[in-house]
Amino acid sequence: MILREPREADEALERETAGATELHRPLGGQCCGHQDQESRDLAITADNMTRYGTPRIAEVPQVFYPGNWSAQTAYNNRLNFDNGDYVENILTVLGQERVETISGSFMSWKAKISSNSAATGLIEGMDWWTPELGAPAKFSTVSKMPDGSEMRFVATLKSSNVR
Repeated sequence: MILREPREADEALERETAGATELHRPLGGQCCGHQDQESRDLAITADNMTRYGTPRIAEVPQVFYPGNWSAQTAYNNRLNFDNGDYVENILTVLGQERVETISGSFMSWKAKISSNSAATGLIEGMDWWTPELGAPAKFSTVSKMPDGSEMRFVATLKSSNVR
C-alpha cells in the first residue's frame, strides 16, 4: 500500500483532510491518508485495494497509526468504504525494541497488527513504529488471501529524508 491520493479521491480527500498533512508511505497497494496536525494520528481516507484497483473512499476515516505511542497504545476499528467494503484493523503495542538498519539504530514501538477484509483476506504481522521517523523502521506480514494463497514479507528501512 502506498499512501498517496488516487486521482478519483482528490475531492473527497480535500474535504476530509482540511488542515492536515498528507503522508506517503510504501506498503504494498495504494492508500490515501492524512495526519492530524494536533494529535499526529494517521488516518486512512481512501485506498484502491480492490481486485481491479478501483478507488474506494472511507465513510469515516479511521486511525491506522496513532500519533502518540506508549505501552498501552492499542485500537480495534472498522473502516467502512463507500462501496460497501470494509476492513477490520487491530493494533496492540507489545513494548519497545531497538531496530538496526543501514540508516542507523532506532528505538521503536513493536506492535502486533491485523487487518481483515473480504477483498484482501487476513493480514497479520508486526510493525516497529519509530516516532522520530513518523514511520516504521521495519515491518513484517503474513497475508492469507481469500483464495487460500499466502504471501509473507519483511521490509526494513534503507533510507529516510527525516533523519
